[in-house]
Amino acid sequence: MNREALVAPRDYNLVDEIEKFADGSRKTALIWENDKGDSKRVTYDELMSEANKAANSFEKAGLQKGDVVLVMVPRLIEAYITYIGALKAGLVVIPSSEMLRAKDISYRLNHSGAKAVVAYEPFMDQFGDVPEMERTVKFVIGNSVSSWISLTDEMESASEKYEKAATHNDD
Repeated sequence: MNREALVAPRDYNLVDEIEKFADGSRKTALIWENDKGDSKRVTYDELMSEANKAANSFEKAGLQKGDVVLVMVPRLIEAYITYIGALKAGLVVIPSSEMLRAKDISYRLNHSGAKAVVAYEPFMDQFGDVPEMERTVKFVIGNSVSSWISLTDEMESASEKYEKAATHNDD
């Protein structure tokens, strides 16, 4: 295989590689299972529909192409929806472990210039002592408290359609 076959075209969004499977064929995209045997599966069509809702929710909150988003969500289907929605909107994603503590979060926010955070509800207390959160758009997957926006609730009323950001292969 030659190198040119591996290089993405100039106008490119990674989400295109996933979205091409959302063709109505009901192909399974993700299967999640916990240690108790509970499981959930989503098709590519469902995954893209939810990712579009997330992208619309990010845009509604004022995020724009090129903005950085720190995502601290464990490997749930909601994490992949968040990543794909953010990438489709042209946002830069910093995937982060839920084991981060306040000083770790603070460091990442300062050095990345992140404009937003997406956290999983059980880990919200880890953001309490992070001074940078005052200037950050805060999303939570789950129930909202105080100044946090429930991404879960926002997505319920968001459109399933989203025109991807015009991104390039070097964005």
